[in-house]
Amino acid sequence: MLKIEDKILKKEALETFKLIQMYMGDRKAKQLSHQTALSIANKGWSMTNMRDEIFLQLIRQTTDNPKE
Repeated sequence: MLKIEDKILKKEALETFKLIQMYMGDRKAKQLSHQTALSIANKGWSMTNMRDEIFLQLIRQTTDNPKE
């Protein structure tokens, strides 16, 4: 969502988006939903520069996103 120049952060942003999709049920998950939520929260806690990205991804994923 944000313009990120750092390649490592871009990769983390993509991985986080996949985790969010798993939590929302849009992608098949290998772990339980509460473990997925914990993984997302841990990324936000440990990588402070990812917090805004995670926030925006959550907003985009939960706004006008039909279940079907």
